[in-house]
Amino acid sequence: MSEDLVALKKHFSHNELLTIRANESRNWKKLSFDEKVMYKVALALAKLKGKIVNLTLVQKIKRSIWNLRGVMW
Repeated sequence: MSEDLVALKKHFSHNELLTIRANESRNWKKLSFDEKVMYKVALALAKLKGKIVNLTLVQKIKRSIWNLRGVMW
């Protein structure tokens, strides 16, 4: 998923979050402890609910994805 598509996302499914995490695993160490915890909670929530649509949480997920990829936001 390109940065442009991530910027346009209004929700994230469990599979999307897993795919992003798998593709960016080499950069996982770059995330802060809080970002890692938030990402894991988002994965669990998406698995439970199907997808995440809460705007605040989606924005935090986007920030973590950009940090995983080393993209400035």
